[in-house]
Amino acid sequence: MRSDPPAQLAVLLAMTGLTQTDAAALLGVAGRSMRRWIEGAQPPPAVVIERLAALARELDQVADQLVSAINQEESEQAILLVYRRDDDVPAWTGLRTAGCHLAMVRRVVERRPDVQLVSYHPGAYRRWRGCRPDSEQMRAGWAASCLARL
Repeated sequence: MRSDPPAQLAVLLAMTGLTQTDAAALLGVAGRSMRRWIEGAQPPPAVVIERLAALARELDQVADQLVSAINQEESEQAILLVYRRDDDVPAWTGLRTAGCHLAMVRRVVERRPDVQLVSYHPGAYRRWRGCRPDSEQMRAGWAASCLARL
């Protein structure tokens, strides 16, 4: 049984957290092409489905790695920062958009429902960090301090 390409494309967008605009930019195509593919006016090229499916698998792998790291830690609680804006997602995550990040977070929470989520607030983080350089460890420390205040 063959999948309906527009339906498959819509599911892949949901799985990756990409908007039609984000996906078009990632794939290097016009937004109009993406819209036509979603609407079923034109079938998407196989390479489009393959690239989005690869991104979905990549998000699964990132989530699996995070869960594995959480499982190996000795700490009492696992904490994950949640980025809601593209500009806030640090380059070291390797995630293209906040939507991709949120799709990965959803996967982590499905695997580890006990993980504590902390919303990233750039202004509050900058005030807490002061003149210290931004890093993954600094953001983790800030997230832990946010939970300690609750």
